[in-house]
This record gives sequence, C-alpha cells and structure tokens, in this order.
Amino acid sequence: MKFAWIAWWIVSGFWLALFAAGSIFLAQRDVDATGAVQIPEIIMLNIFVLACFYNPFAHSTWLVAMVIVRHKRIQETSVQEFKAFLVMKRVRQQGFMLISVGN
Repeated sequence: MKFAWIAWWIVSGFWLALFAAGSIFLAQRDVDATGAVQIPEIIMLNIFVLACFYNPFAHSTWLVAMVIVRHKRIQETSVQEFKAFLVMKRVRQQGFMLISVGN
C-alpha cells in the first residue's frame, strides 16, 4: 500500500507539472494559431477548458492503473490461498493416516 501512495504522489506531480506548463504556454501567447488576439478573458477560458480535460483524464488513468494492480493482487492471493489449502489438506490426510496406523 505504501508503494501505491508514493506512486500516487509521483503521478500527481507529473500531471500537475504538465498542467502548469500548458497553462503557462496558454497565458504567454499573444496570438493563437488562427491569428486571433488573446485577451485575458479568452486566456482564462482556455486554461479552464484545459483544466476540465486535465483533471478527469489524470484521475481516470490512475483509477485504471489501481484496478489492474488490485486485480493482480486478488489473483495472486487466491492462488496462494489455494496452495495453502492443498498443503493443509495433505497434512490432514497424512495426520489421519498416522493416527490410524498408531492405533
């Protein structure tokens, strides 16, 4: 679980840096690709639109990664539990055999 939290902060830092770089790029340009002059209201609107796409994408990416990790952990745990069950079954069978031989 500790690894998941460390990875969460690393991934969040990456996305935050990417968002900051995009916001700075949008705020610093005077004219966009179509030749329209960027006024402060349009710049803020552009940053708002960037934030609307940034936040869900970053979090949904993390959600998918955690679902995959959890699924793998559940599979590994179920395989380990099944192996432990087989070992205990074998021990019980051998134990009963020893008790019956001893009598």
